[in-house]
Amino acid sequence: MSAPQPHHFVPALGTNQSFSSVEAQFALIVAALGLLGLAALTASQRRKEISIRKVLGAGHGTIARLLTGQFAILVVIAEVLAFPTVWFVSDNWLNNFGSRVSMTADIFFFPAIIVLVVSLLASALHVWRLTSSRPVDACGQTKNFMSIFSYSNHVITIVDQAFRRV
Repeated sequence: MSAPQPHHFVPALGTNQSFSSVEAQFALIVAALGLLGLAALTASQRRKEISIRKVLGAGHGTIARLLTGQFAILVVIAEVLAFPTVWFVSDNWLNNFGSRVSMTADIFFFPAIIVLVVSLLASALHVWRLTSSRPVDACGQTKNFMSIFSYSNHVITIVDQAFRRV
């Protein structure tokens, strides 16, 4: 009886890699949607402030730098905190293999730039929407984003009381 040939296992490896690629793409889409949601939350919370700045003469560029700069700072802080951890964990994991793969800084640099660009695009979309709207619409608006949270807390309290009775 002869030993199995290594080329019999190659197709299984290929299907496994494509499955992990789909998972990675899904994770990236979910992360981008999270950034878009965070940008929407920030924009809705600061809508009146931005409208007042527009009335007082702030330009579109000033408002854009104000909001996108905050996102850029948060993303850079997150990347700076994540890089040493990822480097340490990846290096320890790669040391367990027989053939050594060296890690370079460009493994972290290019994805960091991509994440920064995606976050700036997400915040720029909402900044453009806010700066193109009329300031009167934002200042006359009485319903804010926090009212949604107070409503959901009220619903949670009612559901909690209903379950305590049962």
